[in-house]
Amino acid sequence: MTGLASDRYSGQEMTEEQYRMDAGVFDGVGLIGCGGVRERLSAKPSITVIGINSVPEIDKAANVLLPTATARISVRLAPSQKPEDALRHLKAHLDRVRPWDVHLEMKEVALGEGFTTGLKEEEHYPTAKRALSEAFGKKPVVSIGQGGSIPLVNVLHKVNPSAAVLLVGCEEPQARLHAPNESVDLDELIRMTLAEAYLLSYLSKLDPSAGVERDSQDYESDQHITGSCFV
Repeated sequence: MTGLASDRYSGQEMTEEQYRMDAGVFDGVGLIGCGGVRERLSAKPSITVIGINSVPEIDKAANVLLPTATARISVRLAPSQKPEDALRHLKAHLDRVRPWDVHLEMKEVALGEGFTTGLKEEEHYPTAKRALSEAFGKKPVVSIGQGGSIPLVNVLHKVNPSAAVLLVGCEEPQARLHAPNESVDLDELIRMTLAEAYLLSYLSKLDPSAGVERDSQDYESDQHITGSCFV
């Protein structure tokens, strides 16, 4: 499909082997897309059918034609793309590829705009990374893309554009967020809580007029990317 943008990803990459192990991908099953794993997850678009109606269950199946069928499509966007433009391209694409000249009706359900950090956030990242490093006992702290379905970030940023945005959460590969068996590692919860306490302590001692002192030797400062999605 044409019309969907891809962004540049500058954060920490992940090997395909690590991703397969974390996601539980079976041997022999290929991964969709091109480029690095993190690049595909955080800076490239994807289209997924996440629900279908009008398809009978197996025990109710019969040799009859169904008059209608409904599907819900989710499109994850690169952070820089406007969802209105993506929706226009999606509608045009579906209209071009509809089989047998079937009648097609498309209805917008929700739009969410992505967010990419700016200078305001980058000024405070070294302080946040210092807090994380202290809590986890490791350095350097690296950056990855995250937040593929959190368009709320952009809304909050528009309401208060002078504020820096920092999302903090407990998540590791086995958390399986949003799945029926999601969980939180207790050690992760403890360390992230401690990191927040360190961060608040460090920020309380800063002179706002002096800015944040950067320590490039100990803490890297890559771009964080928060993506968007709509259905």
